[in-house]
Amino acid sequence: MLAKPKRPSLPKPSVFKNATTGQWVCEFYEFDDKGKLKAKRKSFVRDLKREGKEATLTEQRSAALAMQEAVLKEQKERERLIRREREQTYLTARQLREAKAAFAIFDQIPDRNKSLVDAVILYREHLKLAQDSPYLDDCVNIFLARKQEAVENDHLSNETYKTLKKHLNPIVGHLNGSDARVKIGDVTAKMLIRFFDSLDVGVRTRRNYITSANTFFNDASNPKDEHRFIDKNPMDGVYVHYQKSNGAKSLKTTSSQRKTPKILQLEESKRALQVAYEQREYGILGFAVCGLFLGMRPSEVFDLVKQQDYWERFVKLDEGIVRVDGFGKMRDQRIIQIPENAKEWLRLIRDNDWPLCFKYDPDGDNTRYANFRALAYLPEGDGQHYIDLRRARKRGVKKTKAEKEFSESCRKKLLEYQDVLRHTCGTNLYYNSGFDKNHTIEQLGHSADVFVEHYRGLLDHPDDHTAYFAQTPGFCLPK
Repeated sequence: MLAKPKRPSLPKPSVFKNATTGQWVCEFYEFDDKGKLKAKRKSFVRDLKREGKEATLTEQRSAALAMQEAVLKEQKERERLIRREREQTYLTARQLREAKAAFAIFDQIPDRNKSLVDAVILYREHLKLAQDSPYLDDCVNIFLARKQEAVENDHLSNETYKTLKKHLNPIVGHLNGSDARVKIGDVTAKMLIRFFDSLDVGVRTRRNYITSANTFFNDASNPKDEHRFIDKNPMDGVYVHYQKSNGAKSLKTTSSQRKTPKILQLEESKRALQVAYEQREYGILGFAVCGLFLGMRPSEVFDLVKQQDYWERFVKLDEGIVRVDGFGKMRDQRIIQIPENAKEWLRLIRDNDWPLCFKYDPDGDNTRYANFRALAYLPEGDGQHYIDLRRARKRGVKKTKAEKEFSESCRKKLLEYQDVLRHTCGTNLYYNSGFDKNHTIEQLGHSADVFVEHYRGLLDHPDDHTAYFAQTPGFCLPK
């Protein structure tokens, strides 16, 4: 049987705002009766009204994105079926006998959700990856080169790159030995376990080595990368080994072991706003407002102020929205609705020409923000004392034993406040929306799993969310 002629692939659907109508639309493509590509556009105002919903721009965009995802899924399934159909040929007598035997074995697999063709393709890829895998040191060099490029493009901190390099190079040296280079496809969990056990370091440092190794092997076995080096991450066996070791703590934190994320209660958020206002001319107030009331990621605020004319293009106070468009940690796109109290804060910042964010240096110590954290989150008096000790250390003044213990306790306490502004906003928004998880997820731009993991904080008083979103400059600033 001759293979069917290959049909051109459909272009991916796109979502954009129609310049003529001002409505969000989804543009997709289909083949007409003659096999030619034909573009179609779908708007959602009528559908939303039919469903009893308000046809706001946010609702239109959500509906357009949902349709885009559905069309992409349908295209992938259609292409998969066409690809399988093109691979079909007549079977010889021997191939027919082998196919019957293969089906007999395949039918013994319980609860399978794949076809025999998928199984053969997976096996073929497994053999190819195992036989043709490159040397481990080459793979590490490629990985580190990518990370160094990410540092140059401000997508990764230089400190993270140095840590990965510091941890991965000893692993390569240990596995290669003195007379042979090992291929990445030959690396096993037992080989890695022997290396980790040989380290003369503490438990925490060993975990850091394991985390760096897992980052590398995850990248090398990424199933979404058709050019991946291996098909399975050997670090999976490393985690299982340490979890089963007698007396050893699990190296992977399970959901039951996760601590409830820290959030600021109502009075604590007022204090943070007051401290931020005192440093308003350095951009701390704008950063705090974006975190506390808009739930923006720090990276999104850092990147927002790098955009030209961001007050007109992205922070649209008249429309009551902030447009996150492909910048920040996740590079995603979403519309954030600005609460009424946040509008007053943002207008105050804009009208006084205060910076919306401090000058963030990924490789620096960001002293202004560090001082804000100490004064806002540590007990009153401790924050200023902690700042004074840091300044003294920079001048070369040695600390006493008591001062070292105090500084270490403050540092550990501040570690609990990682992303606390965003977590506080998410929790209050969840309460304020009537426990509408989908609305909270849409505003903050993360998955349902992340919501469960990071936004489980509880308010001291269930009605505090009302007072939280009533914190305006008039309430919080000294009269």
